[in-house]
Amino acid sequence: LNISMKLDDTINNNHRLYGIYYPIENYNIKPCKNDNITINALFQRQTKNDERNIHQDGNPVLAGVIYLDNNPAPDTGTCFYKHKETGWDGSTEMPTNVNMIDKTSFEKTSIIENKFNRMIMYNANLVHSAEGARTDRLTVSFFVYPGM
Repeated sequence: LNISMKLDDTINNNHRLYGIYYPIENYNIKPCKNDNITINALFQRQTKNDERNIHQDGNPVLAGVIYLDNNPAPDTGTCFYKHKETGWDGSTEMPTNVNMIDKTSFEKTSIIENKFNRMIMYNANLVHSAEGARTDRLTVSFFVYPGM
């Protein structure tokens, strides 16, 4: 597995990552009406000592990151994972034998590199983590919640 894939390769190989390179109609997601959604955003500064946990984002339908480092460290960004035993990547209901705490039971499937002012969006249920802990990381994280 080449985990240093470039953004174009990641989008081509992982149809669950949404990008400006492909029309949104190509993905199996339901559109949200503009007057019926909530978007929460926050600045996030992680230091090199912060733990980068493998996780899902919970209730939002979409999550995203805008990278704000002018000169990011190499090999940093956002990684996506799948469970080694089951192949589960978060896009379906979690199997009962998956332990999210055990990092060793997951393998990286792709990484989107940290580049200044790059914005990524993805299904908030996909299993992911921040990648790279050699330097601090500054981002805007945002979450899109559907209306009721």
